[in-house]
Amino acid sequence: LEGLDADESESSTERMVCAEAMGEVAKKGDTEAVAALMFSLRDDASVFVRDKCASSLGKISAIGDEAVTSALVEAMCEHENYEVQIPAIRALGVMARKGDPSVVCALLPLVDDEEVGLRLEALKTMAKVGARGDMAVTQAVLQRLTDQTPVVREEAIKALGKLAGRDDVEAVRALGRIIDCNRPEKALATDALVAVARSVEDTPFWER
Repeated sequence: LEGLDADESESSTERMVCAEAMGEVAKKGDTEAVAALMFSLRDDASVFVRDKCASSLGKISAIGDEAVTSALVEAMCEHENYEVQIPAIRALGVMARKGDPSVVCALLPLVDDEEVGLRLEALKTMAKVGARGDMAVTQAVLQRLTDQTPVVREEAIKALGKLAGRDDVEAVRALGRIIDCNRPEKALATDALVAVARSVEDTPFWER
């Protein structure tokens, strides 16, 4: 832990290596390691150290840890460097609780960010933490079906397969149009439609 302390180590490279190593060797839920990583994520002067702190927090934090979730959301939203934002987004995709409104709300504007990498990672994480049937989420994802970047369009299609409800007519029609127009993403859209159609099968009949 001392190697992560800027007062103990003046070398950002040493702190970066230490932060990365903590993600590999610390036990899940190690409170001391988590606290040290959170502190450096917020206060270290090096974006590269904060990058590794975010990644390691995703690996060793307990699922749904509120303090870590809050720290990662702050890094994701308030940091001006996408080299910190992207690992924070990815870490939330690993440790955030499904449907956490604080995470979902923070991700929504990033789905429409001008930076391609942020849009892409936001879509990937939204697909993991968003709740199926959340209309605000599916509306944001639908907008990316016409994104200028092919890989973002593909990720949006995959996300709809995990997030759209069977009764979401707009999402179903949008996926259907991709198939009917024989677009390059036709196969992905077909898989997504199948996933949406089958989603009700995961719900007990008494809850339908």
